[in-house]
Amino acid sequence: MIKVKNLVKKIEVDSKEKTILNGIDLSIEKGEKVVVIGPSGAGKSTFLRCINLLEDFSEGDIVFNGKSILEFKKSILRQKIGMIFQHFNLFSHMTVKKNITFAPVKLKIRSKKEANLQAKKLLESVKLENKAGLFPSRLSGGEKQRVAIVRALAMNPEVLLVDEPTSALDPKTAEEIADVLKSLANDITVIAVTHDMNFAKNLATRLVFMESGKILEDGKIEEVFENPANERIRSFFQK
Repeated sequence: MIKVKNLVKKIEVDSKEKTILNGIDLSIEKGEKVVVIGPSGAGKSTFLRCINLLEDFSEGDIVFNGKSILEFKKSILRQKIGMIFQHFNLFSHMTVKKNITFAPVKLKIRSKKEANLQAKKLLESVKLENKAGLFPSRLSGGEKQRVAIVRALAMNPEVLLVDEPTSALDPKTAEEIADVLKSLANDITVIAVTHDMNFAKNLATRLVFMESGKILEDGKIEEVFENPANERIRSFFQK
C-alpha cells in the first residue's frame, strides 16, 4: 500500500542546511493502524505531511499502490490520502453538515443529495446526528475532532493521516477519538502521530519510534512498549 524509500527532508535555517528526515524506510500495509511516536523535533509531523505532499521532500520516494506519489496530481492524491489536523481546521462559517458535504460536491465526487445522505450516515456513526445544523463554535473539542474525522471520511480515502488528534482533548475524550479511528473499516489505513501514550495504546496495532529524523524502532505495539530494543526508547517511556 505505502512504501517509503530512503526519505530525506532538508531545510535551510540561518543559511545552514538542517536535516529533518534522514533516510526513512517504511512499508505500511492496507488496513494497518500505525502510530508514530518520539520526542519533539523528531520529524514525525513532517514525515506525515510528506505522505500526501503537504511537504516536499529532498531525496527518496514514497510509493502508494505501486506508483510514486510524485506522479499523482496533488488534488487526486489528497482524496486518496486524507489528513486530520491537530486543530481540526473546520470551516467556521459552515455548519457541520456543510463542512462534510462541501468538498465531495465541489469536486463532483457525488451529487448534493448523495453527499447529504452520506453526511447523515457518517454523523450517525459518531453519534453526532443531532449536531448537523450547528456551527463549529457550538461544538466541544471532542465533537470538532469527530466532525474532522467524518469530513475526511466523506472523501472515501484509502489512508487517513492523523496529526496529534488529541492534543487539546481530555483523556476520556481522547480515548473516544481513538475508538472512532480504531473502528474504521479494515480497508482504511490509519497513520497517526501523537505524544499521547494512552491514545497510542488504544489505537495502534503497530508502533514506530522516531528520533532525530530516523526510525529507531518499528514493531507490534505490545512488543515496543513492553520490551523496547533501544535504550533511548526506554528513556522516552519513563519520562
